[in-house]
Amino acid sequence: MSTALILSTLIVISLTFSSVALSLRQHEVPDDLMERGLNAIGIDANTTRVRNVRISGSQFRTKSMITTIALDGMDSTVVPYGNQTITYSYGEGGLKQRIDRFAGLGTLWVFARPALEPMDYSVVVQDGEDGSAAVIRVFDQSLNISVLFDPDTYLPFAIRTYEDHPFFGPSTNDLRVYDYIRVDGLMIPRHFKIIYNNKRLITDFLADEVSVNFDLEPSFFNVSAERGNLNIPVVDPALTAYIGEKYANYLWFGRFNFTAMDFDAQQPYTDMPGVWVIRMPGVANYRQILLETDNYVVVLDAPSEQALVLLEWVRINIGKPVSQIWPTHHHHDHALGVPSFVENGAEVVVPKMAQSYYANIPGAKFATYERGAPYIVQTSDYRATFIHVEGSIHARDHSVTVIMPACPTDDSTVLVFDADHVVQAQLMATHNDHNELSQLVNAMAKHRVAKSAL
Repeated sequence: MSTALILSTLIVISLTFSSVALSLRQHEVPDDLMERGLNAIGIDANTTRVRNVRISGSQFRTKSMITTIALDGMDSTVVPYGNQTITYSYGEGGLKQRIDRFAGLGTLWVFARPALEPMDYSVVVQDGEDGSAAVIRVFDQSLNISVLFDPDTYLPFAIRTYEDHPFFGPSTNDLRVYDYIRVDGLMIPRHFKIIYNNKRLITDFLADEVSVNFDLEPSFFNVSAERGNLNIPVVDPALTAYIGEKYANYLWFGRFNFTAMDFDAQQPYTDMPGVWVIRMPGVANYRQILLETDNYVVVLDAPSEQALVLLEWVRINIGKPVSQIWPTHHHHDHALGVPSFVENGAEVVVPKMAQSYYANIPGAKFATYERGAPYIVQTSDYRATFIHVEGSIHARDHSVTVIMPACPTDDSTVLVFDADHVVQAQLMATHNDHNELSQLVNAMAKHRVAKSAL
């Protein structure tokens, strides 16, 4: 959720909400609820004196919903420390907003920034005919925002948006606001929390300073860089949750604009025909494997961006249905494409303990495996064994696939498809989590995988 966009609803009266929720002890919602709320904040229909507002704080933290160890928790810290300043201007007939954020990155991102240099950046948002913003869809009937008011003070305590999450289904994304203080006649909150589905605390921001009607340089909201052709509309409501999560975790790289013709597809193992290795354009270290059987195809891993394109590639080049999808683990960069495969008829292959995580996907059917009973796909050419790496510290449902010829010999290829245990193979000793590496090696030893495995 864009804090800048949603927070402005607290102090701008130009937005007319047609869906306003109230938790009241009485049965009736007052007809003048919005007026009471605005009066509680300190503004009315004739307010013109507010030129600008600035909210600054030195406590800014975020956690990850998309890369957690447990299937139902929020254990991975993305930003353990940081600060943020949000500035609003209400002059010149429109709203302008600017976010200045300094975000210290947690160890989650050591693979991308080994020294964990902070992210220090600014974002400018403005409305009007030439308006621009990078935000999720925001319930009046045009904006889809609900404002929830405190029944005693009539101050807003939550600004709620609604999303259709690929795994969690219909979801609420709340900006909770607390600790109001009075500044120049306005009641402005100091504490902001973003909470998903009433249980996942994603972002926590505490403001140290609030200012109203201060001197602002005329060029403060100027955008120095050319925007170019960056006007990429969001056409799928389900993507709003996806974009919001990616943004909060510093993962959003824009839309995947490649076609099936752009994939690099090979069958590199002569003793295992039907085992395809698919490389994505411009991402040399990222690969997927397709297992072709006599009647269908199994896809290993499910990043969302290329799911539909990969389905098209299979239709064109193999001509068999994708009947099964196997995500290595539930992290969204490996699993958010699962709904696309399910919609096209694929069964979901996951450890039994992870089935509930994907259960909200419409029409999902499962093939599960558990301790002592791995899942196996076998043809006359190869045998693929899906193994749950129990107790993984990267993700509790983390699994690997071991692929070898149906009738192996001492010289046969043995292939292990894994994700995230090794993130810098060329710098094995210094750029990887050795606890995770040890778990992978121990799991391979437990299942007697050949030391020569690729």
